[in-house]
Amino acid sequence: MIRGRKSIFFQLTMAFLLLGLLPLFIAGVVLYGQFSRNLEQVMLKDMARMLAYTCNNIKEMEQECDNLTKLMYDIPVEDGRWLWELLKDKREPKSRKKQKLNGLMKDILERDSKLASVYFVDELGQIYYATSNAQKVLDEKALREKIVQMKLEGTGLSVGATHLDDYFPQSKNLVITFSRPYRDVSGMETLDDVLGRLYVDVKLTKLSSVVEEMDQKQQGILRLTESSSLCIYSTREDEIGKLWEIGKDKENYQVEEEIPGCGWKAVLETPRRTLMRNLYQTRKVVLWFIGASFFVLIMLYRYFLGRFRRPVEELKEGMAAIQQGNLKTRVCVEREDELGLLGEGLNHMAQELEEYIRRVYMAEIRQREAELDALKSQIKPHYLYNTLDVIRMMALEHEDNQTAQMVESLSRQLKYLIGYNSDRVPLRCEIDNIREYFVIMRVRYENKISLELDISPEAEECPIIKLSLQPIVENAVRHGLRQKKEGGTVRIEALKTENGLEITVMDNGVGMDEETLLQLRDSLETESMGELKEDGWHHVGLKNAYDRIKKNFGPDYGMEIFSEKDVGTVVIYHLPFIEGERKKLSNQIL
Repeated sequence: MIRGRKSIFFQLTMAFLLLGLLPLFIAGVVLYGQFSRNLEQVMLKDMARMLAYTCNNIKEMEQECDNLTKLMYDIPVEDGRWLWELLKDKREPKSRKKQKLNGLMKDILERDSKLASVYFVDELGQIYYATSNAQKVLDEKALREKIVQMKLEGTGLSVGATHLDDYFPQSKNLVITFSRPYRDVSGMETLDDVLGRLYVDVKLTKLSSVVEEMDQKQQGILRLTESSSLCIYSTREDEIGKLWEIGKDKENYQVEEEIPGCGWKAVLETPRRTLMRNLYQTRKVVLWFIGASFFVLIMLYRYFLGRFRRPVEELKEGMAAIQQGNLKTRVCVEREDELGLLGEGLNHMAQELEEYIRRVYMAEIRQREAELDALKSQIKPHYLYNTLDVIRMMALEHEDNQTAQMVESLSRQLKYLIGYNSDRVPLRCEIDNIREYFVIMRVRYENKISLELDISPEAEECPIIKLSLQPIVENAVRHGLRQKKEGGTVRIEALKTENGLEITVMDNGVGMDEETLLQLRDSLETESMGELKEDGWHHVGLKNAYDRIKKNFGPDYGMEIFSEKDVGTVVIYHLPFIEGERKKLSNQIL
């Protein structure tokens, strides 16, 4: 065995690693690593700058909403009366109070086109509201449930999660709710008294317009989350309203920043794959480097190729000579590597092959002599046919026509059995063999059994597996009709269907019970084949026919068995209808 530095594969491997792959690997790692780190830093800084800019815009939007909620302190209800005066006035009619407060809500609503609705809930739970769509009617019960869910109970400005304003039936607007309690400002001693709470629903499009400029400059995802990690806004709408945690996605870059005042956190996420667009220049440099290294590798390949081309040619010529029968050929490869080992192996193989052929030739001569001795003791088929014909003629001379007929039928069956070369025969040949079988069976059972045939003309020449019907017919006679004193009938039908050739073999014999029938069906699918002891069929011929059909025609074809006790048995063959072999099989049988 060749080991160490003498091995040509060791030399080639070391040259390829040291002069080819290793420089390429080092250069690629250094270039891509340095470039990727620089690019990552630039991208992260750019993302942080864009996020800070966006957070400032969001803070400005939050400040606008804060100012809107404070307007209820600055806008009089009517005629110089302030909101606290109207809320504390017990003599004011409810309808008039509602009209005035609804007007105040409308006044606040009209200050910003991005507001979806404004509503106020006083200390008694009475709701006053205004909405951008005058056709909408508030579902107060749904609104109260939504207020409880949002838990906006802060002493200052509170911000709720993004939600649908479905407390207006048939409304599907996504809104963010800003809320502020209204305090009694009539005096210093009443400042802690809360007279109600104002809620402002801001359309999500207001927030979208704030981050629109960033979306145009930065391909990424912007998310706004509250302290509970609930996503209140995302450029992906399917994430809104769901819990989301930062740092869970390793395939993306993420930058976060707190937005003071409202308790929000802004997170900007950019896929790493976007960096691939910026690697074009680096890729060009690497490709040039790889090309130069490839050229060097080709030169090395030509050098090593020249070293072992001649020994390989000698091995090739020696093998060609051996293939032509010149086993005395020997090659001369004076090397200490794998090629030298191959040359020694070829010479040794030629020597061993020459000796082996000599031994095999002598063994074959002895084998043929043994086979010739065995053939001399065998009875040739034509001798058997001639003997049966002599017996038939002697029966005719003694006017024993029945015996002559039986001998003739037996002779034809033997001729069909051993005198036909192919495993496939036309259906008519199989039927003719069954007719000869019934000639003997009628004599055997004193004409108590009969055969009926209904074969369509187009099915007669269709090829089937030889002796595939014979076992079924024999079982029908032996286990179906023989046990009936009055005998019975075996009927064979064959016709072409849409799915192929369908052959039905039925008898009106004793049949089988359900347990025996199920056992028979199961046995066809098993690897081994047994035999039922009581009223079952003999399995060997049936299983053989079933397996031959599957092997020759595929798993889509086979046979089905149906039987009923004291009624009879039906076997249905499903075979392909083959047109192309009909003429060839007819010529063979002739």
